Amino acid sequence: MVIGLFAGYGFIIGTFISMVLFYGYSGQSKYFDAANVYNITDISQHCIGFLAGMFALWRIRLLNFPYHDPHSHDPHHAAHANQLLDMILLAVGLIGELCFSITGLMGLYGTRKWEPFSMALVAAHVSRIVQAIVQSFLICIASKLKINQSRKREQPGKQTITFLIILNIAIFIMNLFESDKVGTSSVVVEYYGTETWVFLMRTFSPLTVFFRFHSSVCLAEIWKNTYASKH
Repeated sequence: MVIGLFAGYGFIIGTFISMVLFYGYSGQSKYFDAANVYNITDISQHCIGFLAGMFALWRIRLLNFPYHDPHSHDPHHAAHANQLLDMILLAVGLIGELCFSITGLMGLYGTRKWEPFSMALVAAHVSRIVQAIVQSFLICIASKLKINQSRKREQPGKQTITFLIILNIAIFIMNLFESDKVGTSSVVVEYYGTETWVFLMRTFSPLTVFFRFHSSVCLAEIWKNTYASKH
């Protein structure tokens, strides 16, 4: 767990440094440079998150699906109901995340005005989509697993889950304070029109923030329940 914790601290420090640079450039009216800092950070965060998610999926293969007798009374019915609610909320956030990125990709593709900044936006949107899907799949699978007593000392995947909790908190903080301030590519606004683009941003951007917050909550529940000694 220590490795995942320190890696997470390093990640969140890097995020804060990026935010300082972003606000520094914005304060000097260098909005293009600020947008580039945001895009580079966005791509880096989601690529790291994707790799961490894939590694976590590989590690949790060592965990077990607990057996539940369908004819017996389930004393944890309330817990299962809460888990179902978490999955529904996760799906809502994921839909918002996907709609936000797909909307941006449609705008960029529709204009066909390719430039370095537009390509960076494409990479950012694609990395967001892939990372969000992998992480949601990880949460759905890991939430149903339990650690075997023989693996209690090893606790496979727990360090990566720890890192992913901090990663999502860092992305949540950055999206909360920067997503509405970062300058978007003018070609996207021209494609949709200012009013339509503002509507899309106001509709889906809050869901992307919610997705990161709720993902960190779900991962924390996995950290607490999946690796519990008793089950």
